[in-house]
Amino acid sequence: MAFSDVLSVIGAVTGGTSLAWNVAAYRLAGGRASVEIGTGIYKGGSLYTMPTPKEGINVYDNPIGSSFDPVLVIRVFSKGRQGLTIDGVKLVDRLGMSYLPARFLEGGPPARLDVHASHTILLRMSEVNVNVHEGLRRTAMTELWFRAAVHFGNGTTKKSKPLRFYAGEDPHVVERGSEPDEANDHEDK
Repeated sequence: MAFSDVLSVIGAVTGGTSLAWNVAAYRLAGGRASVEIGTGIYKGGSLYTMPTPKEGINVYDNPIGSSFDPVLVIRVFSKGRQGLTIDGVKLVDRLGMSYLPARFLEGGPPARLDVHASHTILLRMSEVNVNVHEGLRRTAMTELWFRAAVHFGNGTTKKSKPLRFYAGEDPHVVERGSEPDEANDHEDK
């Protein structure tokens, strides 16, 4: 093997390494983010996050008249070397169905996400459940898996892991035969 062959191999390795380094630097230089979706309780300006049930979220579970708001929590984390602008948020299903929230309890777009910062977006669970229930009714399905899709000012969209919404038993509907028997409710005297 001639000296010129050794130099050409060294030059090819150096050039390949330089190209890989430049591609990696270009990809890491911009704004990058990750998105998480979960549930929580919002009361008096304080947010209490809760673990999402393994079975998912029953669209009929809406405590009406309570002193707290059950919320859908969408958290966006900045991981790049530049800040990002959050331009839009929606829930998307793998079948292409989407829910674009009209009102946010807190943190709705547009919002600026600084470097290595996080931003929390809250949606009232009662409004989300009504819209998801309508989607279940229209598709005649018993469950939908939604992801939070966050659109950024640089044209990218990042999605969270899916969250299951299902139509369990409606606590407001009383089935026939399950009404309390008033004749057996009072004691014999």
